[in-house]
Amino acid sequence: MSPLIVPAIVTLSLGRPEMGHDLHDKIRAAKHVGFPAIEISYFCLEAYASKSGKSLLEAAQDTRALLNELELEAVSLAPFMNFEGILDRSVHAERLKSARVWLELAHVLRAPLVQVPASMLPTSEISLELGIADLVELTNLAAQYQPPICILYEFTGWSTYIRTWQEAIQLADQVNRPNFSICLDTFHIGTYLEHANSAQIPAPASSGARQSLTDSLTELARTPHASKFALYQLSDAAPVPVPLPVNQPAQDPTAPGLQTMSRTNRPFPFTNGGLLPLVEISRAVHEMQKNQDKVIWSMETFVPSAWSEDKGVPDELATVAWSSWKRLEKEIAAQQN
Repeated sequence: MSPLIVPAIVTLSLGRPEMGHDLHDKIRAAKHVGFPAIEISYFCLEAYASKSGKSLLEAAQDTRALLNELELEAVSLAPFMNFEGILDRSVHAERLKSARVWLELAHVLRAPLVQVPASMLPTSEISLELGIADLVELTNLAAQYQPPICILYEFTGWSTYIRTWQEAIQLADQVNRPNFSICLDTFHIGTYLEHANSAQIPAPASSGARQSLTDSLTELARTPHASKFALYQLSDAAPVPVPLPVNQPAQDPTAPGLQTMSRTNRPFPFTNGGLLPLVEISRAVHEMQKNQDKVIWSMETFVPSAWSEDKGVPDELATVAWSSWKRLEKEIAAQQN
């Protein structure tokens, strides 16, 4: 048995709002090449609201109307950053207030998922134990909507506490809510285990690192927790170009190297000489999901060309993304033969 794989793409992967690339143009570009589903980036929605002189809620209503017109499925609203475990409870109260806005926007967009990346704040500012209670609180709020909104928790290679899918499963067990799920991402699976924490010249993977990744993928393929993984995101990894292209902002030199790479040069699969074993990772995910009815695989990439002011960027990137997806689809189909 094989699940129905629904391919999607993140709007931020189709051009930067800072460069004037419009949310609705990106949605149309995704539809034009063949994507049936899309993840809405909050940054794109916020830019659309500002440009059109509308509130965020009105922008969400406009966007939902366009999705209806194009018969596109909204997957998620993302990313709600650095939420859980903040020791300063006055700051937590403000983040919770923002979370309520995000949930309302997701409800209007009919996006079933709100993505919450694992906190990246320093250990002096957050608590893992407090974070679990905060995630329970957030998930309970999300459950009040009809239909319930699911909190999609994403571990990253530089998260403060939760950096692997195994740790994310342990966290999900502690949150213990049906509308709490985990986001799998090729970048975070592959780079954390396989490559050095350098944005410029990732060290060749050691034999030990490769074995760790192989063991992790074998375990992932056999895990009984498939239902906990609501979304699988795809991108490759490549060294950060030096200097960065015109318009792309300089990165914080004190930030973790993988974070810098993530935000500047995560190309589409099978393009630009990427570093990650994407087919192997995807085959493990596919095997893990084999008994699911429907799964979502989404392109989430960050490439220098997204910062170009050229108006054709959304269409160009959508075309590359769809070609990338079709090649991966063939690779997965070959596995079944």
